[in-house]
Amino acid sequence: MTTTTCDTARLRELFDRGLARGIGSADGQVCVEGAISLACGLGFSDAPPCVAKPDRAYAIRINDAQWSSPEARANALWPLALAQIGTAGTNRRVWVAKLVELTIRRVVPVALRAEADRHPVETHAAALRAAALRAEADRCELEGTRDAADANTAATATANAAAYAAYAAADAAADNGKRDEVLRLSVQCALDAYDEGRCAMTAARDRGVGARLDALRALLATEDDEDIAYYTCRGSVRGACGVRHRTRETAQACCDRDGRGCRAGHGRAAYSDRYPVAVRR
Repeated sequence: MTTTTCDTARLRELFDRGLARGIGSADGQVCVEGAISLACGLGFSDAPPCVAKPDRAYAIRINDAQWSSPEARANALWPLALAQIGTAGTNRRVWVAKLVELTIRRVVPVALRAEADRHPVETHAAALRAAALRAEADRCELEGTRDAADANTAATATANAAAYAAYAAADAAADNGKRDEVLRLSVQCALDAYDEGRCAMTAARDRGVGARLDALRALLATEDDEDIAYYTCRGSVRGACGVRHRTRETAQACCDRDGRGCRAGHGRAAYSDRYPVAVRR
């Protein structure tokens, strides 16, 4: 995880100008990634290093869609900008997978139904085509899988493809108001995917803490054993500390220091999976 300080007041100021389609200019309207870069003190760029590549790819595509106005674009993308900051250096698989699933369930059906409505039912063939498109839209909503969506509009396992699916849905919309509605729906999919990703990180952290507590309980039950030569610290992710500690307390202090170092370098959500281990003679 990349630790970045963002001036939210500055970010809000940039958004209040409205967001540009394309990167824009530093002294006028900018795109969502340009606003993040400036507010984080990273210079004017559409590739702020504090944002993960999949998140950036999605945001740029959705930023450059045909919103009704710069103000509409800014209002919709404000929460997305806040959610992206600090995603660099984190595992994005959960977020991308959830974004794809939600896009297929919520956004792709809109495109399919709009495409069906474009064809007036003047002939039997047109009626059948419209019915087939609506049936496919219903199946996307129910199944929510990549296989359920038509190849021309399906979101693949990338954030880029999810944004292009939103593009297709917005382009099929009849007017600007409907187009904005579809694009806002796509952004909401991304925000819901962020919530899913945070839940997954919390669950993983809880599992790590649970394993550490179990190891500590086992250690406490045997710490009076005369066969113990020394204590050390180990973790499946962080590895071993490489130090032979004389007591359990010094080993625990070593683990705690490693945890503080992880949080200092990677943010408050980071943690160390190291725990004290008794090494027998």
